[in-house]
Amino acid sequence: MTGVFLGTLSLTTIYSKILEYAGPRLMSTLGLDINFLVTLTVLCFAIFTSAIYFRDGVKSLLYDYYSCTVKVVSQDPLFSALMTFLEEEGAFNMSKVESQQSQIGEQDTEVKEKGWGQKMKAGLKQSNKIKYAPAPSCEDFFYYKPTGTTITIIREEIPNSQSSWWNPRPKQQVQLTVYGKDPTPLKMLFEEVVERQNNKDHGRTAVYKARQGSEGGATGAEWIRCFTKPVRSLDTVILDEKQKEEISEDLKEFLLPATNKWYSNRGLPYRRGYLLYGPPGTGKTSLSVALAGKFGLSVYALSLSVAWMNDDTLALLFSSLPKNCIVLLEDIDACGNNNSNTKAGVQVSFSGLLNAIDGVASKEGRALIMTTNHRERLDEALIRPGRVDLQIKFAHADKKIIHGLFRAIYEVNESDKRILKFPNDFPDDDEIADLANVFAEKVPEHIFSPAEVQGFLLRHKKNPRRAAAEVVAWAEQELLEKKERERKEKEKEEKEQEEKERGERKERRKRAKEEREKRAKREKRRKEGKASSDDTDTEDEKEEAKKEDDKRVVYSLINEDSANIVVNGINEKMVGGVAKDVVKVNGSA
Repeated sequence: MTGVFLGTLSLTTIYSKILEYAGPRLMSTLGLDINFLVTLTVLCFAIFTSAIYFRDGVKSLLYDYYSCTVKVVSQDPLFSALMTFLEEEGAFNMSKVESQQSQIGEQDTEVKEKGWGQKMKAGLKQSNKIKYAPAPSCEDFFYYKPTGTTITIIREEIPNSQSSWWNPRPKQQVQLTVYGKDPTPLKMLFEEVVERQNNKDHGRTAVYKARQGSEGGATGAEWIRCFTKPVRSLDTVILDEKQKEEISEDLKEFLLPATNKWYSNRGLPYRRGYLLYGPPGTGKTSLSVALAGKFGLSVYALSLSVAWMNDDTLALLFSSLPKNCIVLLEDIDACGNNNSNTKAGVQVSFSGLLNAIDGVASKEGRALIMTTNHRERLDEALIRPGRVDLQIKFAHADKKIIHGLFRAIYEVNESDKRILKFPNDFPDDDEIADLANVFAEKVPEHIFSPAEVQGFLLRHKKNPRRAAAEVVAWAEQELLEKKERERKEKEKEEKEQEEKERGERKERRKRAKEEREKRAKREKRRKEGKASSDDTDTEDEKEEAKKEDDKRVVYSLINEDSANIVVNGINEKMVGGVAKDVVKVNGSA
């Protein structure tokens, strides 16, 4: 080690010299024996170490034979509720915590069934929340007042695990231990956790979504709770009242305990399926969420179009559903049908979808709501009775729906008018009713979706008179844009179909060329006397060779100017197909 040199001596040399001469004199002056000090230090260390081992041994014995322990893994829906409860109760030592799932600017609106003004006012009050959790492997002690018991809390990371494919952090678990043979304190604590969570969820609808886990495939799919939203009243879903009542009463009857017993007594699977179909923006998803809110159910939303979703993950997700929930399967036509007309990028097969819905491993007690914009693309096997028990058609807005949308937007209470600072001359309810009639008469029915009409009204949410006056110009402009979009979409479809047919023709010609080359090589070996048993033509190959010869005859007989085909003793059905193909290739009319 180098030091700062003073002349020829460094500071380190000076210090060592001082200790060498002053150390023994100091010990002698104090009357201490260096050997005694060393012995005492070693003895103290041995006693301290023994005490630690003794404590750990006693603790281990108590833990193994005289304690009750519960472990909750991070994949359990109870994990988040438990950690929130412990944080609220101040169970964590703040010197040994870490922030967890912090979201800056997260809105916490606890408004339920109130007017727009209250919702907006609450929404403007953002709270920056930072959640704390005990650091891994740290031990905390929580005094649970209802039972007067101290509960030990240890949060651990599970070895050789990973939370998800995008989160390399290990999975976690929280361990709660109470010393004694009575598990009542832990049971009471978990009951309070669930009760508090239910109170928070009261008047709100929880939405879960599927997420790929750490390993992907069949072992990596799981449901995660994304958010909760205020319960939406069915009255806010502008739809034919008979249709709303029909599906609402059907679901209500299905959820009755007596219905479960009725299904069981007759050996029927206790499941219910609904199909909501119609153009986009007509309220299919809104109705699904409103139904969940009315009956206090959670929504488990699932998309078949995600890249990691396959037959195994879909089956796993369906098998892990809880009872009494709504599964929302949107854009079901993405899976295609029994003829394998599956959209590009979709890994779920049609048979895999059917097995997940009502296969052997499919859970009972859930209501499945499937939505699609194109019912005609669905295979009848998917929507047969037993899989789909009720179908609801959604259409573009008619006069009644347009009228209802107008009144739903503009009929607000006085409190909302003050908070939103509506103009003093805002129409009263009677004038709103008259304006709604005028508005409905001006908008052509069965042309626009409810979402499109609502979008226009929201542009003028404080001025219904202006909305009624300008709707004609808006409708005309929208119609022009719709026609232009339809024209472009049609051109795109025609181009895609043409490219598909061109690719199929190219593939057929390629296969035909390969077959001709294969037969030519085989014929050459025969002439050279080198043919083997594999060189014998099968019946199918002979038939294919005959077709190829016939095609060459047909091609040679095509008149390039008129595309007339002279059929000379050739199978007419076959020639017709070949001629049609040739005409397309040559571009002849």
